[in-house]
Amino acid sequence: MKALVKKLKSKDGFTLVEMLAAVVLLGFLVLVVGSGTSVAMRVYNETIRYSESCTISATILGACENELRFAYDIRDTDGNVNAFTSNDYGEDTRFELEDGMVHVVSRSGNVLLLGEKVYTNGLRVSKFSVKINEETPPYGKMITVNIQMNDGNGVTAEILNVNG
Repeated sequence: MKALVKKLKSKDGFTLVEMLAAVVLLGFLVLVVGSGTSVAMRVYNETIRYSESCTISATILGACENELRFAYDIRDTDGNVNAFTSNDYGEDTRFELEDGMVHVVSRSGNVLLLGEKVYTNGLRVSKFSVKINEETPPYGKMITVNIQMNDGNGVTAEILNVNG
């Protein structure tokens, strides 16, 4: 310790070897911090994308649930719901997947179920299905909605249609 204090008080300066050792240590420290920051940012971005994917699919599911719970005259082919009468959109309403976004199509037009700005970070719906269960309870129809996002996340829910 006394040697270090004596060295710091002297006016001789540092040798080339000492200077190179300091530069190598500083470079190693920058490398470690830089790679750690890169990994942290990648994990952060993946977490944000997963969270947004879950939020988008849950919001679509909630909107479908609001329409299908009180829908009338549900028409299906091979278990797939083709059309229904909606309280909000009227007769011959159906859900369609177009450009990775779910649309509500009815006689009055084609409307995005969720606004286009909701689909952030390149997230899109890759699979969307609305099916009537084979076994339905005596007090309505059970409808299964399945939503898969292009990042692999998704949700499935069963909705009881009280007007079935």
